[in-house]
Amino acid sequence: MAQANSGRGFDAAHLADVVVIADAELVRLRQAARVTLTAIAAAALLHGLAQALGEPTSVALVGINVAMMGVATVNDPTPRAQRITTALVPPVACAALLLGTLVHGVPWLRDGLFLANAFVAVLVRRFGPRGLALGMIGFLAYFFALYFRADLARLPLMLTSVCIATALAYAARFWVVRERPETRLRLRLAALRRTVAVALHQLAALVAEGRETPRRVLALRRTLGAINESALAIDEQIDRVDPASARSAALREQVFALELALQEVAAAAVPTIALAPPARQAIAAALQAARSAVRSGDEAAAAEAIAALTKATRSACLLERALRSLLAALKLDAQLPTVRSEGREPEPAAARNTPTWTWSLRLAAQATLATGLALAAGHAVASSRAYWAVMAAFMVFNRANTRGAMLARAWQRMTGTLVGVIVGLLVAHAIQGRVSLELVVLFTCMFIAYYTLQFAYAWMVAAFTTLIAVLYNCWGCSRTSCCTCACSRRWSGYWSAQGWRCWCSRCRRARRSAPT
Repeated sequence: MAQANSGRGFDAAHLADVVVIADAELVRLRQAARVTLTAIAAAALLHGLAQALGEPTSVALVGINVAMMGVATVNDPTPRAQRITTALVPPVACAALLLGTLVHGVPWLRDGLFLANAFVAVLVRRFGPRGLALGMIGFLAYFFALYFRADLARLPLMLTSVCIATALAYAARFWVVRERPETRLRLRLAALRRTVAVALHQLAALVAEGRETPRRVLALRRTLGAINESALAIDEQIDRVDPASARSAALREQVFALELALQEVAAAAVPTIALAPPARQAIAAALQAARSAVRSGDEAAAAEAIAALTKATRSACLLERALRSLLAALKLDAQLPTVRSEGREPEPAAARNTPTWTWSLRLAAQATLATGLALAAGHAVASSRAYWAVMAAFMVFNRANTRGAMLARAWQRMTGTLVGVIVGLLVAHAIQGRVSLELVVLFTCMFIAYYTLQFAYAWMVAAFTTLIAVLYNCWGCSRTSCCTCACSRRWSGYWSAQGWRCWCSRCRRARRSAPT
């Protein structure tokens, strides 16, 4: 009998399963592709427009950046709501650009409105995904007006670039790289099959080793939890495709049966680690054979190894029945539901409780005061570019509602900035003067940044910082001085935000513990 893989050697199939599971429905891949395609198309079109008008291409970068953030931040529950929010991006961005242009020459008013913009951007998050997206767009557009030092002469090109780039982003999202519920359901079912294969691989390694190591047990628990998350995601996709048909009901029952069967396999396999080595090797081999059958879809490939369990030990009979039930439940793609002919969009899921005004105002006030401290620290470092510190403090507050989340985001941004500066300086020096290669690196960094946005924040920051370093190199700026100043201003912003949030938390604890 072939020996089971103990999990210590390199397993390409296991690695492939883990990679597929990480982005089961290719959501991150689609988002990064949309952003990159939008940036490439907008850069090509707006570069020609800027050259025809005798303006530098950097002026048109405002529209490209706004459109990119629009693609990344618009996250409404239905396609119709996403279209409406995307259509609202140009008016909000143009209003913020106009405001930033008009007050750019008045420092006290410019800084005051920057803080007011941060307050409003955080406050409107209480209105859901649309408020979050449009608030972020308004804040970033105001920042770009300051960063590119917009003036009235260049304002028309900036506003035009915003409208053109947003139209391209709309086309990329809803026409070129569109979401199809039926495809997402099929991808999710394939990922569920691979998740089951990973669980069987982990069980085989655990049984072959003969002891419950904390690392293997934790990994197995995470995989079993991922099975439950996949089942919930499949149920959501079924609602988007056709929630009422008999095929949908049958598919839900099969997924539920699969969950139960895998739990039975785990419950039957874990106690066998106390058996003698020959019995454990037979059980591990059966689990690996079942895993191969799960990946290939050929149930007969595992029949011999599973049947051999009863010859190895009587206690393996329960595991044999559980494995057979698991393989029978894995026939998920026999009758997939089809898209409803009416073409109506599914109703969005019930919204979570809207935050109270007190909570929203308090969070907005904290963000404003933190950005105010960051602005003061930025003026102390480099007054002409102090808004970088404000941006860093605001981004630390973005989607982080607890002190621990903010501390984690602050450290990740600091680490990503430092790594990005080092890598960016080295890459920019290596490709200096090679325009085609510089463009390839720019768009590659952009793709990596938006692909890792949702699950690897530090990698996203590092990719963006590398992109900025290469962009400075394209503009002919001093890479070292620009990156060093940007790094110091960002760190000022990070610690201003984190310090203020910690101080607020201590004040609240002190008030609660004070005698009445």
